Amino acid sequence: MSDQTPYDSAQDNSRWAIAADIGKKILLGMTYLDSAGEITEQTQHVGEIIGVDDHCITVRWADGEETTLPPEVQDAAPGVYRLRSTGEEVVNPDLLARWSIHPPQAGQEENS
Repeated sequence: MSDQTPYDSAQDNSRWAIAADIGKKILLGMTYLDSAGEITEQTQHVGEIIGVDDHCITVRWADGEETTLPPEVQDAAPGVYRLRSTGEEVVNPDLLARWSIHPPQAGQEENS
């Protein structure tokens, strides 16, 4: 479909982020897919939500970098989450988000 976004949410029980989520810790999982739908990379990140609006959330990562993401999040169950890539343990994050990133289809330009 030509109006398809280049990412898909991969979460159940998701909701839109709200202003009360500002200041909460979010654990983000990203899965990158090639044009055949095969996984090329998986990454995990931990950050703090510093902004919310109708179209995106702004997250500040530990290194100070800020990223905007779609506002779909999921409340995290209490517990210890281990990042596969680094072994870092994240205790009781407030929110989770998982996204699958697809390459642009032939003839489509990336949105900037």
